[in-house]
Amino acid sequence: MQSVTGLEERRREDRTLARGSVRRVIGRTPRRRLLADRAARWIVSAGGLAVIASVLGILAFLIAETLPLLAPADVTPAGSFPVSGTPQAVLTDEHRSHVASLGRNAIVRVYRADGGQLVNTRSLLDEGDTAGITHVRALPEANALAAATDDGRIIVQPVVWRIRFEGSERVVEPELPVPVVLDAGQGGSPVEVFALGFAGELRTSAVLQADGSLHLARIEVEENDFTGEVSLSESTRRLAASPSVERLVLDRDQHNLFGVTRSVNVELQSDGDWRLSDAAPGDTVENVLRRVRFDAQALQASYRRKLMGLKLDQPLRESFLRELLAGLSAYTYLED
Repeated sequence: MQSVTGLEERRREDRTLARGSVRRVIGRTPRRRLLADRAARWIVSAGGLAVIASVLGILAFLIAETLPLLAPADVTPAGSFPVSGTPQAVLTDEHRSHVASLGRNAIVRVYRADGGQLVNTRSLLDEGDTAGITHVRALPEANALAAATDDGRIIVQPVVWRIRFEGSERVVEPELPVPVVLDAGQGGSPVEVFALGFAGELRTSAVLQADGSLHLARIEVEENDFTGEVSLSESTRRLAASPSVERLVLDRDQHNLFGVTRSVNVELQSDGDWRLSDAAPGDTVENVLRRVRFDAQALQASYRRKLMGLKLDQPLRESFLRELLAGLSAYTYLED
């Protein structure tokens, strides 16, 4: 009996010891895990700080790049050199290694930008041509220089920048091909205002002469894909010009010639008040169509015939016709 009781007591002691050891094992975290958790915490913290530092760095970069925009412009001359004549239009290549100039003497000169050495020259006028130059203009979008003459011509000198490499050194060789002559004028009247357009092989000039006439000239070069034959087509047209035109602009595709808009002078009085004077009306659609030889009356008659041939009620026909008439008499620019 005593042996049985002692056995049970020993078992109870064993169970008590076992529970204690389990508690001790469960409550103790291995040192290696503690080190890993601590390292992970430092890595996450360092990553967060790195992200914040990156954002602050980007912000500082943006501020440093945009801050100069708020300051006044500061232009520092890169150099200078003497040139012949009095240039009134200059052109440079994209690498800024050469400068081409043109003045009223109709001579194009190309200089090296790093020392002023003259490397190429060409006259826009043939020998014996006594025409005078009235206007000179640079055309950066076409890499060309243009001059207007007192007999109604526009002479365009293309400038070709040939690039080759000698080892790792880039060499720019400027070439001056044969000038392109756009003779839109008639009667030898001097050019007062002109506009030029270049699109592929199409060359267009709009010329306002001193006698008030407006002329449009086009030269188009076409190449036969099969024979390689190159053909040159020229066309000229005289347009009706509005008075007091000061500037002409051709759109990029050379489809439109923009002229006069509505204008008015705002005069400031000595007492601080102001008044409007010398109001000039702008062009209507009918006026612009007339300049390019479209007859508004014929357009109306053709439109009316087409309406009569449609199965429409008379009020609807009249509504469509009124829309056309309103459009022809309307201003060519946007209105409120």
